Amino acid sequence: MVKLLRNFRYFSIFYFIIVCIDLSIRLFGFPEHYTLFSRPLIILPLLMFYIINNKENKLLRKIFVIGALVCFFLGELFIAIYESIGLSSESIFCYMAGKVLLIAHFSNQKEFNIKRLIFFLIFIFILIIGIMSLIYENLGNMFLPILIYLFVSVILLQFTLMRKNDVNDSSYLLVFYGMMIMVIGDCLPALKFFYFNNSYINDAIIVVVFAISHCLTVIGITKEEKKKENPEIV
Repeated sequence: MVKLLRNFRYFSIFYFIIVCIDLSIRLFGFPEHYTLFSRPLIILPLLMFYIINNKENKLLRKIFVIGALVCFFLGELFIAIYESIGLSSESIFCYMAGKVLLIAHFSNQKEFNIKRLIFFLIFIFILIIGIMSLIYENLGNMFLPILIYLFVSVILLQFTLMRKNDVNDSSYLLVFYGMMIMVIGDCLPALKFFYFNNSYINDAIIVVVFAISHCLTVIGITKEEKKKENPEIV
């Protein structure tokens, strides 16, 4: 098992077999309560993979990632529990807490010129505003939790981008792609439940999007190596 978790390629195959099991339960008419076990189990292999493969020297930063994955696990559990009635405040809070912990993990990076990314961040901001304008009338008491959650998502994406000058390219790109896919994943449930009235967007699509996002992010974090500063030539 340890050898499986140490090999990136074999782990990815193993991980998506678990995802396919969850999808099969959804698509082939198994009892709905089976997802109480299958959906949270999508996070557990990632947690084990990180614990075995991380190169982090600072205990606190390691705890931040483990804590984030535990929060995502709880978020998936609450999603499975309340899946028949829609998004729950518990799942939103757990995912938001996980993202805050990832922000803490990604903080203390080298100085980064945010002006280089201003147009990209404007695009993301417009996307969030567009989603909120579509779902605003149907949010009700969920308006503030959804707004805060999306705001935290934007901050997390910004901290992800700020890693560019601090870590190796493979780690940066994997985490960046993972976070971009997570932004898409954040938008899909909001549209599904508050715009399309729980139709058109299949749960299986949302599961796959988040699974890809989580997998890329965790693998990217485990590949993280600090860039060496180039000594100044006098």
